[in-house]
Amino acid sequence: MSELGLEIRRLVESMAPEMDRENKAPSRFFEVLARVGAFGLIAPREYGGLGLDLKGFVEVISKVAGVSVAAAHILLIHSGVVYGLMRYGSEELKERYLEKLARGELIGSIAVTEPKGGSDVVGSLELRAEKVEGGYRLNGLKVFNSNGIYAGVYLVLARTGPPELGSKSLSMLLVEKGPGVRPEPMDLASLRGAGISRTVFDGVHVPESNVIGGEGRGLRVALSIINNGRLGYAALGVGVAEEAFNMAREYASARRAFGKRIADFQGIRWMLTEVYVELQHAKRYLEWVAGLMDKGERAIVEVAMAKLYSTSLAVKASKVAIQIHGGRGLERGGRLE
Repeated sequence: MSELGLEIRRLVESMAPEMDRENKAPSRFFEVLARVGAFGLIAPREYGGLGLDLKGFVEVISKVAGVSVAAAHILLIHSGVVYGLMRYGSEELKERYLEKLARGELIGSIAVTEPKGGSDVVGSLELRAEKVEGGYRLNGLKVFNSNGIYAGVYLVLARTGPPELGSKSLSMLLVEKGPGVRPEPMDLASLRGAGISRTVFDGVHVPESNVIGGEGRGLRVALSIINNGRLGYAALGVGVAEEAFNMAREYASARRAFGKRIADFQGIRWMLTEVYVELQHAKRYLEWVAGLMDKGERAIVEVAMAKLYSTSLAVKASKVAIQIHGGRGLERGGRLE
């Protein structure tokens, strides 16, 4: 799958600076990536997808992340919606939405986080889905809503029962964008162009058939999607770390000081070697964990470890690359930024 990852990377690379600068993906982003199947990475072939296993999926995500974390994040979150529908959606919902998602005709978003809560989902969630004739009426606000600006459908975690029921008061609803759904872009320091939003749901009607996984089982669905998503975030970390390492190595090989390449100084070699060893470990561990999950294992601890290790390495490798570049590492507009 490296060929597919490299093809998507090539298509994204020319748009990455504009995405970061404007905090928005250009319209051609979705058109161009849809042509190569980027929105159907894990969608089954019978629904127009590529049917990749998780090993193939993380390989593509890591390649794309090397040139644009925002672009890779769009694909990661969209694939999370596809996964949620594949695993927990009814046959009716699969027939209605999966092919459109796989072809990029609809972009998927996941809306869980709210202003008063992050990890304490059960205790802090305020967005309510009031039972009405034929379904639910949705009212509330979500923040840090990934893909919110671009989405045509949202997986929304809502409270459908009294709080005293705890996690059983939460349900996952598939909500189409329409009247009452109002996403507003969030201007963040990172992930610029990833379409992250504050999204208001104001009196939105959701059919009863759009419950994913059954009423009162929303937290279970959300945690399953999040667990799968951790694998994607580990791939993001690997992609960033590998790109930073390559940039540092290339610069150190080209830059000369005191009559020789700075790559020939022992201190620089130590820095590069340490990152390289940890990068090889991260890549192989990620591949192993993806293999476990492809076999049907949940691998909750292992995938959390992969995410922690890879994302920490991304920060470390980026710091090393900036240090090796010296003052040029702080220039605006370059690949390293």
